Amino acid sequence: MAQDIRLFKYRKGATVIIQGTPNPGYFFIVKSGKLYVHSDHKLDDIQISIFDPGETLGLVSGLTGTEFLGTIIAERDSVVIRVPVSALGRYLRQHRDVCIKMIRSYSAELRALDRSLTPHAPGNEWDGRPEKLVMNAEHYLTSGQTEKAKYALAKFLEWGAGRSGSMSESFILQAREQLKKIDPSYRLPQRADKNISLKAGEILFLEDEPNDYFYVIKSGKISISRLVQNDELLLAILQPGEIFGEMALLEDQTRLASATAYSDAEVLRLTARTFSEDLGEKILQKIFESIARRIWFGHRRVAVMAEQDPVIRIYLYLLLLIERDCIFLKVPNKNDIVLPFGLSELKQMVGMANLPDSSIEPFLKDPNVEHKEEQITIFRSSNLESKLLQLQKRQKKPTGMSNL
Repeated sequence: MAQDIRLFKYRKGATVIIQGTPNPGYFFIVKSGKLYVHSDHKLDDIQISIFDPGETLGLVSGLTGTEFLGTIIAERDSVVIRVPVSALGRYLRQHRDVCIKMIRSYSAELRALDRSLTPHAPGNEWDGRPEKLVMNAEHYLTSGQTEKAKYALAKFLEWGAGRSGSMSESFILQAREQLKKIDPSYRLPQRADKNISLKAGEILFLEDEPNDYFYVIKSGKISISRLVQNDELLLAILQPGEIFGEMALLEDQTRLASATAYSDAEVLRLTARTFSEDLGEKILQKIFESIARRIWFGHRRVAVMAEQDPVIRIYLYLLLLIERDCIFLKVPNKNDIVLPFGLSELKQMVGMANLPDSSIEPFLKDPNVEHKEEQITIFRSSNLESKLLQLQKRQKKPTGMSNL
């Protein structure tokens, strides 16, 4: 495969990539010069437009086989390295500086996607600060999640031990008083081993807590969620072999989301030293494949969540899940698609956890979908598409998934 890693030279003004063309399985690294992107594709208030030496592009489209979002042009004479995504792990193992730059760049994009889901959520100004754990605890108490509230308060107190500063001290006092009222004898789980066993519902970490490890799922399932305007948005239910928690660790930020055991599970705990020194090519490959999946899914999810009609939003989201599995897991788009979660989890995933069932009655009566407590079965995905078209036509909205 080494012969497929190639250098390309471009004169100032030359087109490097054309918007709308499919990526046949490469990502690109700027070796020298400077590139810029000409595109209408914007995220939140950020438009990524310049690529300097050491920066990368094309990883998400390369791993997904999807089209380039923008046209890339050489702003000055430039040299670009083209690397097959199949050689990603090996290349990054040999070029740690590029690896860390990529992590930071994609992490920033994921955080921007996250902000797009909650552009006006109260408390956003506290993002990235452990003090927000105390604010989150209030929500957990209000929603009856006492165990999460105790964990959040105790985790903040653990972080704040020995720290000075008027703002931190006021939050520390508040956290102590709250925890004393709820459970003065509460202690955080003690996990010293690399292999961690979790019972269903057990907390691994909460959003906004300081990070220390990232994880690989050995068995069972892990749910990833985030608080959005006083509701808990279920972001994903991760399966064995998936890696999570690495973004906050590698960019030295607080956790983006919470991780709890969806079922009894066992996870392998990794450290920053493990990443920088010991990770092999296969693990590096998996980490960046996981990041690419999240970025791809995040962009699409933002578009789905912009839909105001709750029934249409559900159909769009289910079709998005099917498309994701077809692309990343190579699951054929066939009859009897089984999703490993129930209606309550689906409502959380689309940001409608507290919506009454009466508001989504057309979906609940759809004979093409069967929903049980921990499983949703779609008997024919083409029928989902037909139903969506009918609903959108009634609402006089664009049809199909092309608006994603």
